[in-house]
Amino acid sequence: MTGIITKRGGRPYSYFEYHENNKTVQVYCGPEGSVQARRKAIELEISLLEKRVNADRDRLEQLRKELDKLPKK
Repeated sequence: MTGIITKRGGRPYSYFEYHENNKTVQVYCGPEGSVQARRKAIELEISLLEKRVNADRDRLEQLRKELDKLPKK
């Protein structure tokens, strides 16, 4: 997850970049340095982190169930 700045038409724009399914995804956030762009980038990062936490939580639960099914020593 990174914030990048790209110039298009001579003007700098902010994009939020992350990787999903082995692909790079860039989401336009707004003009570079604007409050709007910073807010959008933070919202995108929070959303992405929440998805990852939920996926990790699901995997942890799955592993615990699998461990409980195995015979104890």
